[in-house]
Amino acid sequence: MPWSKRASRMREIVRAIKAIFDCWEGRSQLDFRGEFHHHTLMIPAFDPGPNPFGPPPIFIGGFGPLMTAVAGETADGFFAHPFKSRESLQRNTLPALQRGLMKAGFPVELPLRTPLPKPPAPVRCARSPTRSRRARPAQNPRAPGHSRRQPG
Repeated sequence: MPWSKRASRMREIVRAIKAIFDCWEGRSQLDFRGEFHHHTLMIPAFDPGPNPFGPPPIFIGGFGPLMTAVAGETADGFFAHPFKSRESLQRNTLPALQRGLMKAGFPVELPLRTPLPKPPAPVRCARSPTRSRRARPAQNPRAPGHSRRQPG
């Protein structure tokens, strides 16, 4: 299957999953028909019934502005890529999320210039392995400019 229209596919699969959750919660019959996915049958054996805690939230991870906007439009939460800097989050990510929220009809105004709070010490310690991986993003031997260590 060719991989195309990544943002459209993500938007549709989130909507399809939410349609399935709505069916399980007893809010509607399953009748999702999209460009890529069709879900119209829910047999009793596959229906777990309502979740006492409600449907689980759907979070999307993203890097670029298009997928980030899709997250704002369809998802319940968003995970920013660990390569994002504070400046990139404020200049690119938050405005893209805001566009997605506005497209979904949410009257949300995000503070685009609010500095991100400094995390508590345990979180900073947990981030140190991630930070070291971020410092070496091009350790792939196939990456341009990579110098291979010569044996012995």
